[in-house]
Amino acid sequence: MTETPAFSARPWRLVRLTAGWLLVIVGAILAPTPLPLGLPMVAAGLYLLARDSATVRRIIRERRRALPVLSRGLDRIKGRMPAGVRGMIEATDPAGPLPQED
Repeated sequence: MTETPAFSARPWRLVRLTAGWLLVIVGAILAPTPLPLGLPMVAAGLYLLARDSATVRRIIRERRRALPVLSRGLDRIKGRMPAGVRGMIEATDPAGPLPQED
């Protein structure tokens, strides 16, 4: 007999996706302001979204392919990032393997 987990991963996925979209939207609104809050918020939101969405990983991969300067910059800082961020940079690398479907 299999035991069901006490906490399902599905509600946490929904929380991460909701938080990710909120960060992206608020960050995009704040991006043109004098304080540099918008871009880090957008980056954090994209990280949360990419964790749970192969579609977002694919879009980031396409943007990195279209903007080689961005891709090189991410590759340059990858070694100084925490393991989770480093893994996401590798997962969205245009030269790497295709992302897994959800």
